Amino acid sequence: MRVPEPSDMVSNVCGSEHRQSASPFGIESFYRASREYIAGLLEALLETPGVTALEPRVVSRCMEIYRSHDIEIVDAYLVALAEETKTPVLATFDKKDFRRFPHLKLIP
Repeated sequence: MRVPEPSDMVSNVCGSEHRQSASPFGIESFYRASREYIAGLLEALLETPGVTALEPRVVSRCMEIYRSHDIEIVDAYLVALAEETKTPVLATFDKKDFRRFPHLKLIP
């Protein structure tokens, strides 16, 4: 199966064909796409006219973390949000991924 081009994913992200695979996890697992590719897709989506990130600095930092660490994008977002809001404590059961960020205090 071919990996969709960013323009295909952006134009069809809400269509039924890509509903399941439009998530970063779906793209990564189903299409076996790289993190760099997925981050590029998400950035292309955010550059689409009419699409606005509510927290652009958080999203930008999330993309940096996602590209450079082997963690799920939702975890990268939580780290970016904690950094942006200067929240040093993160409640999680998934301590393995967050141990890479010693500036965060993890609580169960």
